Amino acid sequence: MLRPILSLALVVVLAAPLTAQGNMNVTRLSRLDAHAEGYNDVWGYVAPDGREYALLGTGEGLSIINASNPFAPYEVAFFATKSCLWHDIKSWGRYVYEATDCSPGVRVFDMLDPENPVLAGEFAQNTIDNAHNIQIDLGTGLLYTVGDGNGFTVWNLAIDPVNPPLVKVWSGGGNNYIHDLYVFNGKAHTARIYAGKYDIVNVANLPAVSTIGSVNSGAGFTHSTWVNSAETRAVVVDETTGSRHLSFFDISDPTNPALTSSYSENISTSPHNPFITDDDICHVSWYSEGYIALDMSGPGSPKKVARFDTTPGSGAPISLFTGAWGCYPFQPSGFIYISDIQNGLFILQLNSACPTDPGGAPALCKVWPTDVSVLESPRHPVILTGNDMSDATSVTVGDVVLTPPQFSIKNQMIYFNMPLVSQLGPNAISVTTPSGTTSGLSINVTAPVGTPLLDSGSPQAADGSYLEVAVGSNPGDLHYIALAFSTGPSAVPGKVTFDIGSNFSDLFLQPLLVANDTGVSGLGVVVPAIAVGATVYWQAAVYDPNTGWPSPVTNFTSTTFVP
Repeated sequence: MLRPILSLALVVVLAAPLTAQGNMNVTRLSRLDAHAEGYNDVWGYVAPDGREYALLGTGEGLSIINASNPFAPYEVAFFATKSCLWHDIKSWGRYVYEATDCSPGVRVFDMLDPENPVLAGEFAQNTIDNAHNIQIDLGTGLLYTVGDGNGFTVWNLAIDPVNPPLVKVWSGGGNNYIHDLYVFNGKAHTARIYAGKYDIVNVANLPAVSTIGSVNSGAGFTHSTWVNSAETRAVVVDETTGSRHLSFFDISDPTNPALTSSYSENISTSPHNPFITDDDICHVSWYSEGYIALDMSGPGSPKKVARFDTTPGSGAPISLFTGAWGCYPFQPSGFIYISDIQNGLFILQLNSACPTDPGGAPALCKVWPTDVSVLESPRHPVILTGNDMSDATSVTVGDVVLTPPQFSIKNQMIYFNMPLVSQLGPNAISVTTPSGTTSGLSINVTAPVGTPLLDSGSPQAADGSYLEVAVGSNPGDLHYIALAFSTGPSAVPGKVTFDIGSNFSDLFLQPLLVANDTGVSGLGVVVPAIAVGATVYWQAAVYDPNTGWPSPVTNFTSTTFVP
């Protein structure tokens, strides 16, 4: 959002009422609204183990949110700062960087333990009074700050991610206030908002800086830019009302950016921030219009393929600077984060454009996640995206058939909790409707990773270890093993009650195939995070699909161990 330097004429335009439109090809998975002071920027972080986090700016600080389960995001930490409407957030390596328009410096957060992030430090307090935006060249680790006077300032995170050395302060001459920029492959694509200019700046050999090409953005209020990975096309936003909101440029020759097309959603509204993903989809947070997705893959003008209104209200007029502020479409899962100024974080699924079957059979285009562990607990949610699945009668996963209400249908999406299947590796997934059955996609069920088998009945085990469990059956029989862990013993001394609700906080279910005639098989276990030296109790029970759980539970192993 523009800092508050507005003409009287523009203020009058802002007061004009706007009307929201309908949603298109997007499913809302969840919304999190935990702060009353309002919201601004959003970005993302991925832990080394694949867990996904949303980084959400609020009027009072930074909220870090575990969004690994898109249906149930939760805040893991909040870091307060000076009250400010404008925050900007980026991530690099295991660190998160935040700057505001209301205080000097850049704050650094360490995500080594993403469930317990810490404020690692702050830099640039004596160099910049504030930063409206920050951008990181992911290939070099150079962080750029803009919005504090003319030009940009550059810091080298690759040398020290917490206290980076200053590389360059570049003013660029008069009328060179840069509102935002995108840096990629030695070029900074800058938005000089008050000059109405989109510039391509050579930063490949810092501290040397030179302008390669420059062009008018179109509506004279150049807010932000983004470039596709091939560096052939750029999108530029003018943050103003009118008939030219987005301008698309051919930048194959960076010395001469050439306008190829423009796009306007509603002349009474304004876009905010655009981003381009590798599939040539331009994702835009568009204030009162919500989230807009445009397909740039064709030779002509971009085509709108999706929309989601984050501020539908009750039909009442809404103002220009209301609704979707930020957009983050780069998570490996493909889920899209939208920050709404009033309504918090939205996690959205952009529904894939599946080819329609001429015979009306369902089409399945995407399965999320691609991999799931047999030890996942609680059972991992699975999302299927496609066409013509609204009347699905069953979903088959491996050797398990699900029927309603074991799965739910919403828009172009089917979702359910991953069932217990008998086979590791790829498990075929299909959807059946009265018109036919899909085929061709699968989900990969992965084995646990751990150290070699411990002796049966060993009094100690470590995180990720294997335990032996006696199932007392014939070779080739399939059973399910349930394991639970607790820092206290079972309710009845000397007996494992298997009362998960009152005694044990973690439950793992795993298919277990008896490997030999002794009835002993190895089971991979991921032990919950426990303080070093703590005594932890574990128990196992065997579920036979033919007879159910033993009653009373007699076929179990109970051992105390110390991590």
